[in-house]
Amino acid sequence: MLPVCIGNFSTSLIRFYANSCKIKGRIPNDFGNLSSLLDLDLSANSLARSIPTTIGNLRNLQRFDFSNNKLTGFIGDHICKLQHLGDIYLGQNQLSGSLPNCLGNITSLREIHLGSNKLSSNIPPSLGNLHDLVVLDLSSNNMVGSLGPEFGNLKVATLIDLSVNQFSNEIPREIGGLPTLVHLSLKHNKLQGCIPNSESNMVGLEFLDLSNNNISGIIPMSLEKLQNLKHFNVSVNKLYGEIPLRGPFKNLSSQFFNYNQALCGSSRFSIPPCPTSTKHRLNKKRLLVLFLLLGIILLFALITSVCVWIRYRIRKRAPQQADSLSAIIREKISYYELLQATDALSESNVISSGIKVFNLQVDEAFRSFDTECEVLRNVRHRNLVKVITSCSNLDFKDLVLDYMPNGKKLVIPQTNVNAQENEVNPTHGMRTHNRAHTLEPVPTLGVPPVPTSLPRAPRTNVNHPLTTQRDISNAEFSMRAQMRKFASALLDDLVLECKGAMLNWELDFASLTVDIQQVEEKKKKIAESKEKDKKEKRARSTDRNPSQQQGGNWGKK
Repeated sequence: MLPVCIGNFSTSLIRFYANSCKIKGRIPNDFGNLSSLLDLDLSANSLARSIPTTIGNLRNLQRFDFSNNKLTGFIGDHICKLQHLGDIYLGQNQLSGSLPNCLGNITSLREIHLGSNKLSSNIPPSLGNLHDLVVLDLSSNNMVGSLGPEFGNLKVATLIDLSVNQFSNEIPREIGGLPTLVHLSLKHNKLQGCIPNSESNMVGLEFLDLSNNNISGIIPMSLEKLQNLKHFNVSVNKLYGEIPLRGPFKNLSSQFFNYNQALCGSSRFSIPPCPTSTKHRLNKKRLLVLFLLLGIILLFALITSVCVWIRYRIRKRAPQQADSLSAIIREKISYYELLQATDALSESNVISSGIKVFNLQVDEAFRSFDTECEVLRNVRHRNLVKVITSCSNLDFKDLVLDYMPNGKKLVIPQTNVNAQENEVNPTHGMRTHNRAHTLEPVPTLGVPPVPTSLPRAPRTNVNHPLTTQRDISNAEFSMRAQMRKFASALLDDLVLECKGAMLNWELDFASLTVDIQQVEEKKKKIAESKEKDKKEKRARSTDRNPSQQQGGNWGKK
């Protein structure tokens, strides 16, 4: 036993060690007189009874170790007077009751060892005030309640052991905010819910034991990031789903996953393989659809780019041709200029004449001339002179063709006359006779040289851009006849195309009309059938009551 006179030791005593000395009895109250004591160690003895309240007088005490004894009773509030206390060792005793709420006021605490006792209360929320707490051991007690969010405030904790208690409800997500935590044991409790994904943030974690609880759900794949994890035990729970294979799970054995609800995965864990889940198949389908959409978008973008590039190239080439024709197409030639160029439409400047009949009873008769001129203006052929414009009034109609200066060289295609190079004069042609009008587009062609024995027609206003020839050889007439046939064939093709388009439209309209007629006939038949049904119902009602009708008739008589 410790003697009572121990309290007579010098007040300057700083350390008192009596561990593993087989001391029995109780801790004397006289220890409270050692006011300068900093470290008190009475561990591994057989000390009994309760902790004396005089311990609260040791205001300078920084550490006391009463572990591995037979102490009983409660942990009193007198401990909270030790404001310089850093370490508490009271494990392996028979202490009961609850933790004092004022324990969180000793902000200097670094280690709390209260394991293997009979404590039976909740963890006080004030424990979250111990921001410098490194070790918290409350294992092998009868503590109850939930694990509160205050655990998230223990930022520098390296060991938390709450195993073999009666804690219930879920594991708090805030526990994942402890990056320095190395050891976490929550085994043999009544914890429920899922394993929080936040545990993957505890990058320094080496030991994690969640066995013998009621934890359900899946093992988060995010735990594969815990590269320092060496021990992971989730046996005897209600977990299901696939066991992760990468990271620390590559070195774990099957015993750490036994006795769960429906875990699956690799054969080395002695569990059945995982079937392809519906969610996994849906994700694959979504990825396939996404890739198809991306492919379609890229293809559409490529086609659009090619079209834009082709259109750009066409526009880049078009201005040169448009500039060369703009002066001709947009040029306005007056009737006075035509008279001046052809000597008042002199007979000597006529190339050829013909008949074009207009039906004046039709409203659009004169507009057909403008339409034909527009068609001729849009016709392009290497053997046809371009039509610049037209000039017309009630008594006069004329076509203005492209001027071909002397020296222009062309080759005659598909003629009986040998193809030769020759000078070509500009040509214009239009004659009017009463209400019949001649409309002759004249091609500019190269023809064989005229024999010297034949007289050549005099030229009028050779330097003017609008001049005509007078005499034409037989070969030239034949060639012009062929070109007229060619132009007429082109016009016939255009007319046929227009008629075909009109015929298609008429056929579509006729089919639509037939459909409408069929619908109307069906409506009419339905109405007739309804009327017929009404008449039959009336006849049936009349047949059912013949006696009433006869009685009514006798009464009238």
